[in-house]
Amino acid sequence: MIIIYLLYDCKVFQTSTCFIILLVLMGIGYISPIEIKKPNTVGKIGIIIVGIFETLAMMFWSCNILSERKNIDKKIK
Repeated sequence: MIIIYLLYDCKVFQTSTCFIILLVLMGIGYISPIEIKKPNTVGKIGIIIVGIFETLAMMFWSCNILSERKNIDKKIK
């Protein structure tokens, strides 16, 4: 259900109607009897590797944003 949060973070989805629709979809997702097959060992290793890459990408991205903000603040002063 992380996708619901990420969609709501976009400017397009920040209206109250879109929030209610996303909330209803999330509720349906929780109570629906969907069975998801658990990944085998190779799948788990793949998920771990993707998670590590995502974490590193977010760390580098946030450091880049912070350094750009510091450079902008220095230019303004």
